[in-house]
Amino acid sequence: MIRTLIASVAALTAASCASIGAQEAVLLPGAVEGAKAKAAAALGRASIELGKPDPTEQSQFIVLPPRLGSGEDRSLAKPQVFVIMLDGGECVLYDGKMDPISLGEGVCKPA
Repeated sequence: MIRTLIASVAALTAASCASIGAQEAVLLPGAVEGAKAKAAAALGRASIELGKPDPTEQSQFIVLPPRLGSGEDRSLAKPQVFVIMLDGGECVLYDGKMDPISLGEGVCKPA
C-alpha cells in the first residue's frame, strides 16, 4: 500500500514538473551526502535518513520520518517523497507541497 502511494505521488510530481520543462534525474554517487544536508536544512532537521530506492539509481528521494523518542512507541509520521529533477542544469527536489529544494548544479544527471 505505502509503495503504491509513494509511486503515485512520485508520478504526479514528475508529471507536473515535466510540464514546466524539468526532467527526471538521479543523483551522482558522490552527491548523496550533500543532498541529504541540503534537504535536512530545508526541512528544519539536523539530519535525515533516506529510504529506498537509492537516489543514485532512481529519481525518488525518500526522507524517512524522525526516529521515535525514548518515551514514544508509535508514530503516524509518513516518509516524505521527493522527485529529483534536472531543471535548466540545476538539480532540484520537488514534492508538490513545499518550495523546491535546490541541490545545485553538477550533482545529478538525467534518469
